[in-house]
Amino acid sequence: MIALSLVVSVLSSTQAPDSIVVFPDRAQVSRSETVTCGARVPVVFQNIPPSAARDSFRAVVTSGNVDALRADSVTREKEFNPKIDALETQLATLGDERAALSDEQDRLQNQLTLGQQYQTVARDMISREMASDKPDTKSWSTAFEGSLAMRLANSKAMAELRSKMRALDEKVAQAQRDLEALGNSSRRESFTVEVLVSCPAGAST
Repeated sequence: MIALSLVVSVLSSTQAPDSIVVFPDRAQVSRSETVTCGARVPVVFQNIPPSAARDSFRAVVTSGNVDALRADSVTREKEFNPKIDALETQLATLGDERAALSDEQDRLQNQLTLGQQYQTVARDMISREMASDKPDTKSWSTAFEGSLAMRLANSKAMAELRSKMRALDEKVAQAQRDLEALGNSSRRESFTVEVLVSCPAGAST
């Protein structure tokens, strides 16, 4: 077994560093791995922040040789894509629910308009009855009660529907914020450094 350290000069510390040396303008950060001896054994260090200077990467072994070192700038799209897909599916479902509520709102609005028309009819009936010698108060009373009951029922249904729409709009807004945050995170870059090391098999240090 050999001990391998990756030494990096960065402006902020890497994830889970093993040691840090602070300078006025930067920090030197080391991350270590234990490697089984062999020929050109690959060792990968991930999630090194983009503030690291690419030309500052150094690999140091306690014994054996460092055969190669490669640093690649990568994004986290693969990690976040399933979460993004789930949120996009959720937004599509919420969109369908919102469309259904909008259709229901249109239906209730039509019923409210119909209720107003019934009220106009009731007023006309009252006018005719009041002009007659024997007004039929029962007829216009029934007409008014029917019109009022329809308007009250539709108004209550409309209030409940608008409450549902507000709650749904809040869910949509939150999902959109989450999607934007995930999109930003998936585009963030970090370094992945691969080091190839060799030492005689069976050697230990």
